[in-house]
Amino acid sequence: MLYTSDVSAQDPQGITFTNGKWQDILAEAKKSGKPIFVDVYTSWCLPCKKMEHEIFPLKAVGSRFNKDFICYRIDAEKGEGIAISKKYAVVSYPTYLFINADGILFYRGLGYNQDPTVFLTLADNALKRQHSKFTIDDMQKMYQDGERKPEFVVQYIETLAELGMKEETSLVLDNYMETLPDSRRLDTANAKFLLRYVNNMQSKVFNYIMQHQSAFAKTALPDNAISPDIVTNTNEKKLGILLSGIVFQSLFKATSTKNKALSNEALAHASQIQHNSLKFPYTLFAFSLQFYRATKDTTAILKEAKSFLPEIMNRDAASLKKDNREMYESLLYPYITGQSDSSKIPDFEVKKASWEKNFSNYLASILYTGADQFLTFARSTDDLTEAIKWCKRALQIGDKKPEYLNTLALLYYKTGQPKEALKKQEEALSYAQQLNASKNILEKYQSDLDRIKMKK
Repeated sequence: MLYTSDVSAQDPQGITFTNGKWQDILAEAKKSGKPIFVDVYTSWCLPCKKMEHEIFPLKAVGSRFNKDFICYRIDAEKGEGIAISKKYAVVSYPTYLFINADGILFYRGLGYNQDPTVFLTLADNALKRQHSKFTIDDMQKMYQDGERKPEFVVQYIETLAELGMKEETSLVLDNYMETLPDSRRLDTANAKFLLRYVNNMQSKVFNYIMQHQSAFAKTALPDNAISPDIVTNTNEKKLGILLSGIVFQSLFKATSTKNKALSNEALAHASQIQHNSLKFPYTLFAFSLQFYRATKDTTAILKEAKSFLPEIMNRDAASLKKDNREMYESLLYPYITGQSDSSKIPDFEVKKASWEKNFSNYLASILYTGADQFLTFARSTDDLTEAIKWCKRALQIGDKKPEYLNTLALLYYKTGQPKEALKKQEEALSYAQQLNASKNILEKYQSDLDRIKMKK
């Protein structure tokens, strides 16, 4: 049995999702002749909630998706969503699956973008791919049977990438590059193609690009490989940001698998990237701390933080102002040039105002990360006192956040300063309540406050 529901009560003209069993959805697709659009989300995914409240309710989005697709939503961690997510290899959220009536995946998208035209373009591309001459199964068989015509291999790589089949994309891309003479690998068309689809730090293509960074930087990068905050950067920086994103993926994998060799390899590659964004060294530091925490290397956490964080602590107001301005201008650039339409971005003026301190807020989050790690792992009063300085500096240069106040309160508590601890924890709880924080967070903050009051 099928029934429909609007994803948001605030605007019934948005996407209407059909509810029911998966087999019933497939049957409806066969009956109607429409493909299926599946939004795969989780209850804890913030970008999923942003899509639900900002993009799905829009009239233009609803008109397109309700007309061309049977729209369906699944929680990847509940009910049929678990099996469906596993079948279609969903590993990040939100993921958007486009599936035909036979249950064959023909297109995929993922992530949140505040510009609804990005999501509408996804629908356009999916409909184009639906009418492709070959299915992915056809193409896999043809490739296995030895089909190597360049035009076919290029289309095969594009299809693999669109379907999120990263490992297969990387393997076929490596093989494709090896068929190219050295003299042609850096042709504009080939260089663009390799840059667009490279996704694996351990691939031959990635290592080839690393060895020829200057040459690749001279070619124009594909527009869709550049996120809005780096559009104004030089080609050298654009290339560095693309390469560092792949390195960060490997660091994330190293952390989840506790693979020290992979982590060391990623850090070695990171040191060889010639140009990068303002945030790069700080993001690299955060990833390093995550890895040390996963591997329970307390000594490394303390050593890395004490070595790295003084650079942020010693920044003066002039350098912060300069870097905030650079980040603000690069974030605003697509809207000034007309590449993006600010009128289609919900609460754009609020977002724009927040960009003025984007870099300072990022540095504040890094200081907080170090302080929070010290709260857990540091034992000496000197180390905990240093972490207090980091937390106070985070609150000074960045926006006030309940978690910063909570960590600062607990650091005061651990260093025997109950009055300061009580003051900051009361502030943390009050501010979290103002922000309508989750029940779990409010309960934790109240528990921390009760514990501090007992000692006082």
